[in-house]
Amino acid sequence: MNRRAPVSNLFLLELILSITLFALTASICATFFTRAHILTNDAIQLQQAVTRTSSIADIVRISNSPSDCIQRIREMFPDSVVSEDQSQICLYFKQDGSCTTSANASFSVTTAFSVRDNFCIADIICEAVKDRKEPVTTPVLYTLTVKHALDERSEPS
Repeated sequence: MNRRAPVSNLFLLELILSITLFALTASICATFFTRAHILTNDAIQLQQAVTRTSSIADIVRISNSPSDCIQRIREMFPDSVVSEDQSQICLYFKQDGSCTTSANASFSVTTAFSVRDNFCIADIICEAVKDRKEPVTTPVLYTLTVKHALDERSEPS
C-alpha cells in the first residue's frame, strides 16, 4: 500500500497542474474574445458614422445653398432638428442606422453650414449620444468637411 501512495500524489499533482494551465489559457482566450468584440463594435459604429456622414455630404454637394441643403435633408430625414438661425441641422440614428428621435438615438450627425467666398462649407460631425446603451470608446466617431461652390444664381444666405 505504501507503494501506491506516491503514484496517487503524482496523479493529483498532474491533475492540479492541468486544471491550472486550462484556467490560465481560458482567461487569456476570454481576454482576446472580449477585445475582438469591442473592436467589432467600434468598426460597426465607424461604418455607420461614415455611411451617414457621406450621405449628408452628398446632399450638400448637390444643393444650391445651405437653405436648399437643409430642406433636402429634412425631406429625407423628417426627424431632423434645425437650429433657430438655420445654420445647423442635427440628425439622430439608432445603432442599426435608422433615423429616430433624440430619445432613442445611439449616435447623432450634426451639420454646421457657413458661406465664404461663394463656397458653402459644411462641417459634418458624427458622435455618440450620451447615456446610450452600447459602450463607446470615443465620443466623436467621424468628422468630414465639405466645400461646395455655390452657383451665382443661388439665393444668398
